[in-house]
Amino acid sequence: MVDTGRIVQIPESAIVCKDGKVYWTVEKRYLKSRRYNVDLRKLIGRRIEDSAGEMFPNDNFQRLFPETFEHARRVEPQRRKDGRKTIAEQFREQQEG
Repeated sequence: MVDTGRIVQIPESAIVCKDGKVYWTVEKRYLKSRRYNVDLRKLIGRRIEDSAGEMFPNDNFQRLFPETFEHARRVEPQRRKDGRKTIAEQFREQQEG
């Protein structure tokens, strides 16, 4: 699993949905019977609500954009809005204790 403490710019051709998910079109297939293209998309991360144009990348982003991922800005993970601990915090506690 990718370290969630990184922030990258959303690629220009990426598709950002209302729920904050960011998709990248990997392939386009032409359906002969219907006469139109269908996009094959991969989820590459989640948009940051407070920041325009930035996102938290996932494993797919690292595979598709390795050089961008290496130069990503690191941030300290913050608490969730509901007060629960993040996965990174839970993992650190298990390693320490």
